[in-house]
Parts: sequence; structure tokens; C-alpha cells
Amino acid sequence: METLVQANIFFFITSLAVIAVSFVVVLFVLRLRKLVKSLHQVVDKLRDTTDYVGEEAKDLVEDIKQSPIFRLFFPRRKKVSRSAPDLGTLDRKPRRKV
Repeated sequence: METLVQANIFFFITSLAVIAVSFVVVLFVLRLRKLVKSLHQVVDKLRDTTDYVGEEAKDLVEDIKQSPIFRLFFPRRKKVSRSAPDLGTLDRKPRRKV
């Protein structure tokens, strides 16, 4: 009879411990969910900011390239049209594979 009482006490204490651990785990999961949501918002803001900064950097480079002082030091080069060479006029020997 005494072992039955001890078993009941053991299962009662174990049940309380399982309930307490489950409560702590649920709180941890809720906090983790909040943290992930906040982190997701921060990442979205960073993505938007990097897009904006990238566009601003492109605009800044264009403004610098168009400035008279920049053109004074780095004049514009004339564009050379690069057409595909005529393969019949090339007088090269084919390379041998080693």
C-alpha cells in the first residue's frame, strides 16, 4: 500500500513538473515568434534602405560624371563601334590541343 502512495506522489510531482516545463516552453516559443517577426521587419527595412541607397549612389555617380570638373580631368572617350570581325579575312592558324 505504501508503494502505491509513493507512486501517486511521484506521478503528481511529475505531472506538475511537465506542466511547468510546458508553460516555460510555450512562453519561449511566443517570445521567439515575436523576435522573428521583429527581425523580419528589420530585414525588410534594410532591404528597402539598400535599394534606396543603391539608386542614390547611381544618381550620384551620374551627377559626378556629368560635372564639368570631372570632364575636365577625365574627358569623354569617343565610342568605337565594335563589329564582329569577318572570319574569312582572319589569317590565323588554328591552335593545337596539347
